[in-house]
Amino acid sequence: MGLPFSSLVIRKAVPAPMNPETNPVVLLTEDTWHIVAHSRESYMAWCGQKITDRRAHSRLSTIGRENLCPECLSLFIERKR
Repeated sequence: MGLPFSSLVIRKAVPAPMNPETNPVVLLTEDTWHIVAHSRESYMAWCGQKITDRRAHSRLSTIGRENLCPECLSLFIERKR
């Protein structure tokens, strides 16, 4: 017959931390993900790449370091030290 409604547990998906120091905003421009200060207001990536084609935005933990611009990644690693 099933469990009574009071015994059901609803679990929410836990999103990745939104801390920009450990999980910065990334923006897909052309075919490369770059770290930016703000997904809608940034005109330049950390590496100096001018943002001209805003295709998508996300967080670093979502796209993975292996998909990030190598120069942005090295700047991110240096900044964490």
